Amino acid sequence: MPSLTPPAGDTDSAESKPARGRQGPRRFAGLSAAELSRVITAGVALPALFVLCSWVIESSWTDLPGRYPAHWGKGGVDRFSSPQEYINTQAVAAAVAAVVTAGIAAGNLLGGAWSPLSRGFTSVGAGITGAIAGGFFVQLLRSRGLTTQAAIELGGGAGFLGVAAGFVALFALTFTLLPRGKYS
Repeated sequence: MPSLTPPAGDTDSAESKPARGRQGPRRFAGLSAAELSRVITAGVALPALFVLCSWVIESSWTDLPGRYPAHWGKGGVDRFSSPQEYINTQAVAAAVAAVVTAGIAAGNLLGGAWSPLSRGFTSVGAGITGAIAGGFFVQLLRSRGLTTQAAIELGGGAGFLGVAAGFVALFALTFTLLPRGKYS
């Protein structure tokens, strides 16, 4: 009958390797499974969900001006679009920011470590996503029930408030949800 004891000096012995199931929780980029899920939720899903919800809500508004002032130049409005074209354009811009945010989060994870800097960059990316979506959302919200001329007279001031509020809200939420990370 063969011996169940490995020969002396065998580096592949059962004693030199932890038994499967007794290794403890598996870690990715220094994060536990719960922390990893927080990065995916806050750094990937939350910005994308914010953009999608904004687009769905704005697309449901039927009381926007028929010709929406889409761009202002030195002499006033120099481009008009349909409300849905304007909504889709802003959604694409915000979606690009959300994809960049997801890329920042994924890049930091694939880089093998999650640090406080990773947390900060991902939060700023999410904040920029919130700024873009929030600015357009507030501008459109204020334009509901207005004529094209009234929307022109409204100007872009309301949108600036939405930019600030969107940035602060999504930055703060993401920063709070993301794990702190460690410097190596």
